[in-house]
Amino acid sequence: MAKSIILIGYGNIGKHYLEAIEKINTLSLDISIVDINPLLLSDIKTKYKTYTNISDIPKSSSFNLCIIATCSDVRKIILEQILNNFKINNLLLEKFLFPKKEDYIIIDHLINKYNINCWINCPRRLYPIYINLKNTLNSDKLEQFEISGGNWNIGSNLIHFIDIYHFLFNDNNIKLTFDITKIFESSRKNFYDFFGTVLSNKLKITNINNNNPLIKTILTNNHIINIININNTLNLKIFNKITNVFTSTSYKIPYLSSYMTDIIYDILQYNKSILTPFKNSINYHLEILESFNKYPIT
Repeated sequence: MAKSIILIGYGNIGKHYLEAIEKINTLSLDISIVDINPLLLSDIKTKYKTYTNISDIPKSSSFNLCIIATCSDVRKIILEQILNNFKINNLLLEKFLFPKKEDYIIIDHLINKYNINCWINCPRRLYPIYINLKNTLNSDKLEQFEISGGNWNIGSNLIHFIDIYHFLFNDNNIKLTFDITKIFESSRKNFYDFFGTVLSNKLKITNINNNNPLIKTILTNNHIINIININNTLNLKIFNKITNVFTSTSYKIPYLSSYMTDIIYDILQYNKSILTPFKNSINYHLEILESFNKYPIT
C-alpha cells in the first residue's frame, strides 16, 4: 500500500523537500502538493496531485506524513485546517515555528488531541561531525560555548544553535537574555532580524554587522574546540588538554534535499525520527520569542 505525503508550500524550501522525497525508491508513494501560487505547481501538476487551496483536498483524505514548508506567519492557520479536517499520522515542521505565543498553545493542543508525531527540522544534530563531537565531549564539563559571526541571520537561525547546544550538553536550563543593538527588517518582507548578543548560562551567541565567518568555540575541562563555517563547510579543530594532541577535520554541510531523504523514509516506514520532537522544541522557541518581543520594533 502506498505511503501518502502532503507537502504544503512549494517555494524554495518546498522544492528541496520534493527533491528529497523523489529519491525514495523503495516505497510506493502517493504525493500531494499544495501552494496558493498555481504557477509554482505548473511543472508538476501532471505528475502529482496538486491544489491551490487546502479546502480542495478530498475530505476523506488521510496522510502518513504532512510537511509544512510555508512561512511562519501562516503556519498556525494552515495547521488548524489540516489537523482538524484530515487524518495525519506524522508532521514535519520548519522553524521558526510561530510568531505568537498563543499559536504554540493551540497547535500543541491539536497535536496531542489527534495523537500526531511531530518533529522540527533542526538537522545539525544528525550531522556526523556533531555526533562524533558529542561522543568526544561525553564526560567533559562545559566551561563556555560561544558562537559569533557577522550577518548570519540570527533571527531565523538562533533556534538551530540552541538545539545543537542542548544536543551536545543536555542542558535543559536555557533562560535567554538578549542584548540587542539593532532590529531591522530582513530580506523577507514583514520579517525581522537583529544585531546583538544572546546569553544563557555558559552559552553566548553574537551577530554583528560585518562579514566575519561564523565561529563556534567550545571550552571544557578537557578540550578546546573551534568550528569555523566557511563556504558551506565546517572546519573542526580539537585540542585535547590531557594528551596535548591536536586534530582537525572538515565536513561539507549537506543540502536539505540530501539529508532529508533518509529522515522522511524513517518517518514513513517506522513513524520515528532523530530530529527534535515538537514537544522538546516548544520551550526553546518560546524562550526566544518572549525574550525578543521585549524589544520594540521601530
